[in-house]
Amino acid sequence: MRITGKLYPFFVGFFVGMILILLSGKWIISERLFMGQAGLFSKIEIEKLLNLQIDRFQFALYCIRGKLILLLILWLFMKTQWYGVVLNSFFIYLGLGLGIFITTAVVKFSWKGIILSVISLFPQYLLYVPALVAFILLTKRQEADSVSKSQKIVEILVILLVVIIGGFLESYVNSSLVQKFIKYL
Repeated sequence: MRITGKLYPFFVGFFVGMILILLSGKWIISERLFMGQAGLFSKIEIEKLLNLQIDRFQFALYCIRGKLILLLILWLFMKTQWYGVVLNSFFIYLGLGLGIFITTAVVKFSWKGIILSVISLFPQYLLYVPALVAFILLTKRQEADSVSKSQKIVEILVILLVVIIGGFLESYVNSSLVQKFIKYL
């Protein structure tokens, strides 16, 4: 199975997210939802992030739980006729969120928004993306392959370990990087 075919829904979501922000104009960007009094990149939210004291271990558990729930949903639908719909919906959701986030950051902060977007994804997505790809390939391979059960269990455990490490990177490393960079916005 080629994973590249699964990226089309992601890019559709990404471009729809970008278009939503760019076409919405001042109403969404400056006044109401994302950058107004209490929006995503409002002065209030930036101040909150600067002064936020994070319980990094609890944040790691939160991150890990969220990613594991998504993998569980994909796994539950793996053997159903809805797997393709759920997987494509998941990729559209990821693309839409990323498109909205990056476009809003760039519109609000210009080149600093690009840097903020990259910092927000690094380093945890260096682990999350390969883990997701491996998980999708594993679920597809289970339908056709006659790999032993013990090998499948080891592969699943490795994927789970990578997701757990990614959660700790997100909470300990990424949150520190974002908090430090926000001082320069």
